[in-house]
Amino acid sequence: MKKLTIITLTFVMAVLSVLPVFASSIPDWSGITEGLFNDDLSGNVTLEKMMKVNEFIEKYGYTSAVVTDRNGNELGTDAYIPNGAKCLEAQGDTVVTVAVICVMEDVNCDAKITAADARLALRHSARLEKLDDIQFRAADVNEDGKVTAADARLILRKPARLP
Repeated sequence: MKKLTIITLTFVMAVLSVLPVFASSIPDWSGITEGLFNDDLSGNVTLEKMMKVNEFIEKYGYTSAVVTDRNGNELGTDAYIPNGAKCLEAQGDTVVTVAVICVMEDVNCDAKITAADARLALRHSARLEKLDDIQFRAADVNEDGKVTAADARLILRKPARLP
């Protein structure tokens, strides 16, 4: 099994190393998004690593907050926060979004960083998939304003446990 994993990882890394040449000939469309991430919110937060809800609430001081996933489902305090989650607080009689949470490298918004996230970033760089704004932010690991095969390679290093 270990040999199969090494062969698979070697193949994927070889493909990713060739794709920047291919991707550079494709027009850049990385600025095309669907606008999910609202920069007018006062407390947008970017997490560099996976974090549980209770850790997030404690770190950022949202004492009466509820964290929901992208679909509005409330997350338990021991749940990991997925990319695109929202932090909600009651202000008087209304509930307001106080922060939209971007979890770096969690491109598919499932609260895990796996090869599937790298695959989605790579598909975007090859114009086979369109990322919304929050996914784009999570996929732009090297923060150059584009999602390329280089970002996909950086994402893939985490599940492969490479530095």
